Amino acid sequence: MRNFFLYLSVLTLFISCGSRKERSVSEQVSAFISDNDSIVFFGKVDYMNLLTKTDYENVPKIGPIVSSVVREFEKVIETKESIYFALGGPLKNDGTPSKGYAFLPVINADSLVEALTLKGYDLDKEGDMYHTTLDEMSIGVKNHLAILFFDNDKDINLDRIQSTFKKTEGNISNGKQQKILLADGDMVFGYNIENLYRSSIAQMDNLSDDLKFELENMIKNSYGHVAFHFEQGKARIVVDNDYSEKLKRELFFKQDEAGSITKKLGMGAPRIGLSMNVDMKKIQQFINKYLPGTIDRLAKSFGGPAQMALMMGGQDALAGLLNGEFGLVMFGEPDQFGATVPSFNTYIGLGEKGKSLAEMGVSLLEQNNIKAVLDNKGLTCFSSPEHISKDGSSLILPKGCQFYGKKSFTGFMNLEGMDLTSFNLSGGSKLVELVEFIHFEFDEDGGELIIKTINKEDNVLKQSVEFMLKQFESQLDGMPF
Repeated sequence: MRNFFLYLSVLTLFISCGSRKERSVSEQVSAFISDNDSIVFFGKVDYMNLLTKTDYENVPKIGPIVSSVVREFEKVIETKESIYFALGGPLKNDGTPSKGYAFLPVINADSLVEALTLKGYDLDKEGDMYHTTLDEMSIGVKNHLAILFFDNDKDINLDRIQSTFKKTEGNISNGKQQKILLADGDMVFGYNIENLYRSSIAQMDNLSDDLKFELENMIKNSYGHVAFHFEQGKARIVVDNDYSEKLKRELFFKQDEAGSITKKLGMGAPRIGLSMNVDMKKIQQFINKYLPGTIDRLAKSFGGPAQMALMMGGQDALAGLLNGEFGLVMFGEPDQFGATVPSFNTYIGLGEKGKSLAEMGVSLLEQNNIKAVLDNKGLTCFSSPEHISKDGSSLILPKGCQFYGKKSFTGFMNLEGMDLTSFNLSGGSKLVELVEFIHFEFDEDGGELIIKTINKEDNVLKQSVEFMLKQFESQLDGMPF
């Protein structure tokens, strides 16, 4: 009986070891983030899915080269998984992170080491981990994970590489971080507001300890992420905010399901629309409490009329001048050549001190043939009398834009039929020639920006690659391949 239980214990040990599932790269990155409070941004890039959507294999001239690189890549990298990244503070003066990490799933360590050795790199081995320096970065490889280290300020030593791998074996991070790492999207960029604050805390040195503590508690466990989706005939950029309840209570976003701003913008079928609806008093209170002196610095930097306007706002400054409501629509149908002569209607909501300033501006506006209508709540301007509503008529919004003016930030741009080549754009900005329609909406929970292309059949990435290659066709013809 004793031997039986001994054999059973050994068998159980082998079975448990053999069936133990190795952590996915997302779980390893999650554990690393959980044990590193300097990480400000993190996320993933589904690079193979992006390449596939470009239809790279069939791209003239470039396709065979990219295909050969991909085949070499597939020998060492697990291409079915995304590449993950993490960027850490402290933030530099220009706002960029000082440290960077990239996490690559590899088929196995030996295959990658062999490939790097063939390319002339010498790797050192410590236990079951390999490491070396590649140009301006360092790399560590262990089992099925390779980690690339980027740090311009200091050399990356062995201890740091080993400690990073050790952190990937720790406890998986909280639900919000893991949710971002598993979020759907071709590219996902997450951000940790609490760590972002810590990384730039030098900017808050003029706050008292009590206010710093209050601010830290407010933003604790607050995250957000931006996901990019490249689809047939359109691109979507989705923002998802997952803030703490304390932070949500301090935010300034407002909603208006009635869309009252649109009712103040006259009549007609606009090509472009922008709207904003925020609680200006909350913004003012936040600035006064946590960013003291900001308004004075803004006034001095602007100078002239802007400085005078902020002074007229009194103690409330911004909130004294504006109530947070703003709307703008632009009109203009293309002629036979695709060109347009734009006109606009705009509405600016005024605070208690804003009306007297607006009264000063009305005559100046009308001298420039802009009709200005002022009441106790705001100022409405019309550059063309044909868009002034006289019989209660309202805006005719483009299809799918009924959300306009209802959330904190909304907008649309209808480019259908317009000749954008006349703008003589260059480089990547010429891609706008592919676009037919853009619209977005955003509030405290997040939002979405959608870019629709004229071509509805092909993936937007394939369209973009083909368009840019056509722009540089003459340069490609002179290349030796």
